[in-house]
Amino acid sequence: MGLFLYLASMSLRQRIHTKICILGGGPAGSTASLYLSKYKIPHLLIDRNNFPRDKVCGENFDGRVYWILKDLMPEEFKVLDENERLLKTWKYRIWSKNLNFSFEFPKEKTPRLALKRQSLDQTLFQKASSSKYAQIITGKTYTLNHTQEGHHLKFEDLDIQADFLIRATGARKEESKPHLNYLFSRTYYQGVKSKGEDGFEFFHFKKPFRGLVSLCPLPNDLTNVEITIRHADYQCYSEPLDTLLENLIEAQPELKARFKGAVQVSKPKGISMHMASPVRFTGDREVRIGSSAFTSNPAVGLGVGNAMSGGRLIARVINDLMGQPNGLAKVPSAYEGQAKTYFRPMLRFNMVANMIHQNFNFFEPLLWVFYKLRVLNFFLKQDLKLFSVRQSLAGFWTKPPVEKIKKAEAKTPAFQS
Repeated sequence: MGLFLYLASMSLRQRIHTKICILGGGPAGSTASLYLSKYKIPHLLIDRNNFPRDKVCGENFDGRVYWILKDLMPEEFKVLDENERLLKTWKYRIWSKNLNFSFEFPKEKTPRLALKRQSLDQTLFQKASSSKYAQIITGKTYTLNHTQEGHHLKFEDLDIQADFLIRATGARKEESKPHLNYLFSRTYYQGVKSKGEDGFEFFHFKKPFRGLVSLCPLPNDLTNVEITIRHADYQCYSEPLDTLLENLIEAQPELKARFKGAVQVSKPKGISMHMASPVRFTGDREVRIGSSAFTSNPAVGLGVGNAMSGGRLIARVINDLMGQPNGLAKVPSAYEGQAKTYFRPMLRFNMVANMIHQNFNFFEPLLWVFYKLRVLNFFLKQDLKLFSVRQSLAGFWTKPPVEKIKKAEAKTPAFQS
């Protein structure tokens, strides 16, 4: 009888076959879905969570996010702008006991965006869900198994067989390095006094303990306030992270004055992250995008830009190869080669940022000298000459030269239209 009921339930299970399945509906997965829809390629988009969702994030995004949003959804971008749900800024500030400098970038250069991560994710996912080329599944758990035919996803009432997988499910915690594991706690405040024009600010502390406080201005007088502390260092304290944040604010006269009268409008929300992970762009009949491929230091603000750029790139690679015999089988190697080239500057930049972050006491006097000699200003205000043409989308730089980008992309098969 039990066997009969089991066989009966199996016969009632819905079965779906898809050529392309995207796991994860965040910025990476939704961007990949939107570009696949743009190329009229049917696919499946799956996320374990329901939207809208909240995710702890620095919420300062580089210029690639600006350009990709305008390319994918010009009308929605306009609505976000008109409804004051995003903030453009050209200012960046770093403070420590011996340092206090900021960079003011010319207004003709691409701004960084300050936007609540929940709003960004919801806008992208809603747009992806509206496409007739995307089939959406959310709010359901599944198990994933690799088979000879591809990938098998087993839900409670559903079986999905996918030929090809785009993994955009977030960081791979099992591959983290202990010395790069950090804890973050985010709290929203209203009424934090600004220091001149709104911009992103980072406060490095050595005492009363070593940590980083970041301030990200948001629309409607909100400020995203985050504390960052290395997991190993946090083991020495018994207080929760929000208490440590209050202690740091009290210890710094400027912050104490700016937070006077400010109102906490959300409960603290924490997350554990690592500043870097081994790079892995591909697997067996699958590719990885976003932090599934590699993580980055949140202070550099490149994480979401990397995720959306990866989604854009994989969609273009698939579009280029789908018409060829056994085209999907060629995608992983083609994507890996182009992803390594595209993301190499970001990985190097992240390595330098982590080196400075881990050894701030050593680099602090060097940063002071470079700042006084205006060396930092010189490099940061270049149009990313240290990067390739396509990386000139990375933010704080002039609008990318369209013709040069087209010529560069024409040399890369996956970027050919």
